[in-house]
Amino acid sequence: MLSMISDVDQIFLNLKEKNVPFSLEPTLRQGESIKLAVAKDPDGFEICFAQRL
Repeated sequence: MLSMISDVDQIFLNLKEKNVPFSLEPTLRQGESIKLAVAKDPDGFEICFAQRL
C-alpha cells in the first residue's frame, strides 16, 4: 500500500512514538524526487509513505 503525504518525517516520528516498526526510515530517493518511509502493520504488511519533493 502506498500513501502520498505532505510530511514523511512527521508521520515517521508520530508512528515511531507509538512503537510502529519501520523497515525503511525516511530516505531521499535519488533521481525520483521523493522521500520514502516504509512501516509494517501488525500482520507484517508494508505500508509505504511517500512525499513529493
